[in-house]
Amino acid sequence: MRKSLLLFILFCIGIPTIAQENKTGKTGFFNNPSHTKTYDYYYHDTLLYTNLTKTGDAYCVAGNCTSGKGKMVFKDGSLYEGDVKDGVANGSGTID
Repeated sequence: MRKSLLLFILFCIGIPTIAQENKTGKTGFFNNPSHTKTYDYYYHDTLLYTNLTKTGDAYCVAGNCTSGKGKMVFKDGSLYEGDVKDGVANGSGTID
């Protein structure tokens, strides 16, 4: 009886949240286990970018994301490609 009650309580407070997270899969930035200070970006369990470095509020995908031309992905998944100054989108560029 106690075991059933405990399982019921655990189900009510924790299991639905875990199930919802598992339905959509892993999404977001995760530390890359093989490299220090780099990240991998997943969307619904699909690896989209690997070995990203953090610059400002975004993660560098390609190019010079410190000062120059670069391609960056933000936490919401939007992608910026264009001019960058001091790790921030600055000048002309496009956001997808």
